[in-house]
Amino acid sequence: MSDDIPNPYLAALRDARIDADRLAGHMRDHLKDVKTAMDNGAWVSTTADEFYTALGQQNTALDTTADEAVAEVDDAIRGRPEMVPPDSPDGRWTP
Repeated sequence: MSDDIPNPYLAALRDARIDADRLAGHMRDHLKDVKTAMDNGAWVSTTADEFYTALGQQNTALDTTADEAVAEVDDAIRGRPEMVPPDSPDGRWTP
């Protein structure tokens, strides 16, 4: 029997988690400057009010999507062993 090896799939998931966190941050910040400008009175009208409402909804949707993406990677990481047999599915994984 072969000695266990560090889990390459787990390592890749951890790298993906870093990327997911970075991308989630970008998603959360994506419309922040527009919202700040609107909060500072950059555009004032009934149409602007409608736009601002839609902007808030889009910000919420982006936040939710970002949270879900990170949670999905966290779920994939959770419970994976650090060491695996080289002939296991995780042990045979290659990028």
